[in-house]
Amino acid sequence: MAVNFAYTMQACCITSLSRFKEWAQYFVAALTFDLQIREKEEDMKILEYIRAKDAREQEIAFEKERIRHEKEMETVRLRTMQVRSENFKAQLEGTTSFLTYLNYGMPATSRKYFMLRVSSGLANI
Repeated sequence: MAVNFAYTMQACCITSLSRFKEWAQYFVAALTFDLQIREKEEDMKILEYIRAKDAREQEIAFEKERIRHEKEMETVRLRTMQVRSENFKAQLEGTTSFLTYLNYGMPATSRKYFMLRVSSGLANI
C-alpha cells in the first residue's frame, strides 16, 4: 500500500505541476498582453500630447503674426498721418509766407495787379 500511495503522490504532483505550468503560462501571457495594452495607451497619450503641443505652438505663432501685422498696420497708419500733417504744415507755411509776401514784400502795384487777377479768377494759387 505504501508503494501505491507514493505513486499516487507522484501522479498528483505531476498533475499539479503541469497545471501550475499552464497557469504560469496563462499568467505570463495575460501580463504580456496587459503590458502591450499599457504601452499602446502610453504611446497614444504621448502622441496626443505632441499633437496638443504642436497645436498650441501653431496658435501662439499665429497670434504673434497677427500682433506683428497689427503693429505694422498701426505704423503705416501713423506714418501716413505724419506725412499728411507735414504736407498740411507745408501748405500752411507756404500760404502764410505767400500772404506775408503779398502784404509786406510785394510792391503795391504788383499787389493791386495780383488782387485783380485773384478777383477775376485768373490767378493760380
